[in-house]
Amino acid sequence: MHGFQSLISDCELDDLAYVGPYFTWWDNQGDNPIGKKLDSAVVNGAWGQFFPNSFASFETCGVSDHCRCSVSLSHQVHTARRLFKFFTYLGDSPKFHSTVQQVWDAFEPLYHSRSALFLYHKKLKKLKFSLRSLNQEKYGDIPKRTREAFDALCDCQNEALTSPSAESFAAVSEAID
Repeated sequence: MHGFQSLISDCELDDLAYVGPYFTWWDNQGDNPIGKKLDSAVVNGAWGQFFPNSFASFETCGVSDHCRCSVSLSHQVHTARRLFKFFTYLGDSPKFHSTVQQVWDAFEPLYHSRSALFLYHKKLKKLKFSLRSLNQEKYGDIPKRTREAFDALCDCQNEALTSPSAESFAAVSEAID
């Protein structure tokens, strides 16, 4: 450990400011859990000059016993559009082909284009809303339920790392199951 600390000092590295739970690792033992701050983000002086508002964010991540770390270069929050994901199990639905056919046949562009690729793109954009509805109707929105279960697991892990106790680690084990 002294060698590592000496290396950090010789390279003039400093811990980057961070947000998140105090502990970044735990041993997943139910009887006598142990949590430690093992992970950090280190930067040099030049980094601080180029990215003065940067910070590390530690987040519980579900399957690992370490928190994941992401580094933000500024405090600006970027919002992203929700991407469309096609789930292969939708193709097995009895309504899949009729849904696609109905949307495909009903599409009439507002103006005529010579580009077949443009028309194909527009039809696909119209189709995604019907496929999202089919996913929710037939399968109960599995991605949403999966995300909710993952978020609940991360909340339990965050609680265990913030306020370690036998109960909080038991809740993590239950959420993992």
